[in-house]
Amino acid sequence: MRRVLSFLAIAFAVAAPAFSFDTTRRPGNSLRITLLQASIGNSYDGEDRVASRVRQQLLRELRERGFDAVDGGYSYVDLVRGGGIDSDFYVEIAPSSEAVTEAAGVGVGIRHVTVDLGVLVSHAAAELRVYDGRTLNLITKRNLHRRSVTVVPTAVSAGTYRAAVWIALPFIEYVRYRAAVGAVVDDAAAEIAGITR
Repeated sequence: MRRVLSFLAIAFAVAAPAFSFDTTRRPGNSLRITLLQASIGNSYDGEDRVASRVRQQLLRELRERGFDAVDGGYSYVDLVRGGGIDSDFYVEIAPSSEAVTEAAGVGVGIRHVTVDLGVLVSHAAAELRVYDGRTLNLITKRNLHRRSVTVVPTAVSAGTYRAAVWIALPFIEYVRYRAAVGAVVDDAAAEIAGITR
């Protein structure tokens, strides 16, 4: 009888902690933030890709700041209709404009090689909306924008008076654009952190 009671006591001691795990609990008791798909009027494929990229960057940034951030994959309208997961806050971020333009340029030549330098103006803007998770009321709405001006090489050419080769460097404009969008996402994450803390 003692062996049976001892065995049951050991079995209970081992089994009780296994059933005490709460899978619904979030790590570190952090706030859950669900990113919503913002409705974009007259959207085209490129604009949808930009919005998706901005959401993914914002997810990473919020997770690095200690939030339990998830991409809901649905809009605010779907949430109001009863779809969606429970969350402490819901966030919409809609890119409203983005552009990289060359404001000025100059060619710098040395013998048979010329480097075109351009003044690139990068601009990115987005509208951020934060909703309360319980009431679905709008807590704040902010227009975020970043602009940067940079002098960078935009093309390289080489040749003589008989023949020449000119190569454009469009990836530089893309890198500057990504930097402007990243700055807007950083501003959005800082704004969300300030509101939710």
